[in-house]
Amino acid sequence: MDASQYKDYVLTMLFMKYVTDKYKGDPYGMIEVPEGARRSQL
Repeated sequence: MDASQYKDYVLTMLFMKYVTDKYKGDPYGMIEVPEGARRSQL
């Protein structure tokens, strides 16, 4: 795997972390994170 291909995975994981941290416990958030899809549960 080329080093430039890692950016796809790293950016996806960073986005997941941002969304789950920002909208954790916010019932009126713009993005609903399902119960089993939180980063702490992966």
